[in-house]
Amino acid sequence: MPLPTALNKSIKSLAKRLGYVVFHKSELDISEGCLLLRYKQNEYTPFGKKRLDNPKGVELLKKLLPVGYVLKQKQEIVVLKEGYHYVPDIYGKSANKLSDIREEETFFDLANAVYEQQTSCLYFDRLHVLYQAAGNVIRNAPPERRLNFIEVGVYKGGGTYFLASVAERLAKGRVQLFAVDTFSGHDKQDLPYGEEGKHNEQRFTDTAFESVQAYLKEFPNVAVLQGRIQDRAERLADLTFDLVHLDVDIYLPTLFSLRFFGERLNPGGIIIVDDYNYRTCPGIKQAIDEYLSETPFSFYKVELLSGQCLLIRR
Repeated sequence: MPLPTALNKSIKSLAKRLGYVVFHKSELDISEGCLLLRYKQNEYTPFGKKRLDNPKGVELLKKLLPVGYVLKQKQEIVVLKEGYHYVPDIYGKSANKLSDIREEETFFDLANAVYEQQTSCLYFDRLHVLYQAAGNVIRNAPPERRLNFIEVGVYKGGGTYFLASVAERLAKGRVQLFAVDTFSGHDKQDLPYGEEGKHNEQRFTDTAFESVQAYLKEFPNVAVLQGRIQDRAERLADLTFDLVHLDVDIYLPTLFSLRFFGERLNPGGIIIVDDYNYRTCPGIKQAIDEYLSETPFSFYKVELLSGQCLLIRR
């Protein structure tokens, strides 16, 4: 329930200066599950812990508030709609205007299966990018031509399962899908300094080649290859590709994959690289920037707020 127009600007301005947010009591009613309250114990600024201790100003503000309105300190409360993440508003100020991608029936059926199985680190937003990319390359390829997809960085197999499901739904029998992973975490050869960002040899070790192979056995068009991409690439050298999904988190296998698949990517083909611009994966941006400097005028580059980067072959 909005504040009366005449009071809206002055009250909100005063509240902001004092570090408060104004709510109508009905907005804080969580009995219908429409809002969640998450409390943060401390809030820090570049100048240290924020102090909000102006009791006279707060009392004045309370007197100005119409009946039914309450105050909450900004550093104590974040109000979220159920099912939403808390992000800076530069990323989602108009998010309420967007359609819910889960309302796309085909996409949701396929993505939700993987989500419920908990076999992928990809959430609906990133799965939706894979879905769109696969749909585009399938739609734009001649109907008689077979296509090759590959995922490098498979972990427990959820991303591959999703891509295989999409291929089965949109282009039954036309897509060969490869899945490459060590299935034992990051190889020490790819971590010359022992760590890179948040990554070390202990990450992603809770998987196994045999279990992923069994998980994907319902798809006859999926070939699961165990090992570093640098060691398994020879088997793929005579192929061209239409869709490449790279999710290896670190620099060396990403750069190798870009160089290897980039020159084998068909015109209009798409490379999707996960974790671009992530502070936890600094090697990904480094690898992409380095590769693009080696191959000028070859790709369109699109950075997405989902943390993915698309390279589209010209």
